[in-house]
Amino acid sequence: KASLVEPGEVEEEMKAHEKIGAQLVTFLDPEYPPLLRQIKDYPPVLSILGATSVLKKPLLGVVGSRSASINGQYFITRLIEDLIPTGLSIVSGFARGMDTAAHEASLEAGTVGVLAGGVDIIYPEENARLYQKVQENGCFVSEMPLGLCPQGRHFPRRNRLISGMAQGILISEGRYQSGSMITAEYALEQGRDVFAVPGSPLDPRCSGSNSLLKQGAILVTRAADIVDTWGTVAVIPRKQKNNQDQASNALVIKEADEEMFLSLLSADPLPRNVVLEQFGGTAERFNILCSRLELEGKITCSFGGLLSLCLKES
Repeated sequence: KASLVEPGEVEEEMKAHEKIGAQLVTFLDPEYPPLLRQIKDYPPVLSILGATSVLKKPLLGVVGSRSASINGQYFITRLIEDLIPTGLSIVSGFARGMDTAAHEASLEAGTVGVLAGGVDIIYPEENARLYQKVQENGCFVSEMPLGLCPQGRHFPRRNRLISGMAQGILISEGRYQSGSMITAEYALEQGRDVFAVPGSPLDPRCSGSNSLLKQGAILVTRAADIVDTWGTVAVIPRKQKNNQDQASNALVIKEADEEMFLSLLSADPLPRNVVLEQFGGTAERFNILCSRLELEGKITCSFGGLLSLCLKES
């Protein structure tokens, strides 16, 4: 019987992958993303560049506007930093804007970039430095052959892989007609959870994510919203180190600073940087205390990094 691909072509492709340190992985191989096998149109072969071990971790897909706001990127960065200690890793599309912010925030734990072109093609070009960093602890995945530059028609197919590899998808600042919404549609078809960050109704970048919330997407304003949905371990304050000095430092913070910190807040939200300035301590102490008080339900961190007291119901 005639095959779709000649044996010589397969050998050439494998050699080309080896030359750049990549590999071809079939759906029968243990390195293949486990959840991706469950979707109806999973690719039989993937190109993978980087460390495949990250593909075994539980993945959260993060997508959003290529022209993401500064506040939006800041929120996603803080959210991911709080999620990483729970064992989650991030998968995104390596586009500019929200995707880039998500990858940068998850570099230390390993991040997965799903590309619309070949894994050897850096797109967008301004992410050349990030492209190198991703390979150190994470990897790039594509169903496209090496050397293929991405075109418009390739991105929707790329989006189904992002949702297919993930346990759920988080949309932040996605327009009503956008690739983010296409990813959300794929996620729903694939039986994945859909999370959305609320945004201003006056900002067209938030029209899609706000629409998803109206349709029943899970609202996310903090990392615990995702953790509680999946029933994983509690969120650990970011950059917490497992040593005696850190434990002692946290104890000192609790005794000396909590009362003063809470006295700065009220029911009316204040910008995080304003509270930090009034707090007067180091940013590290501030962040540890802020994370712990949020987990204890004493303060609320709203969209855009606004801090306020968490009022108890009477």
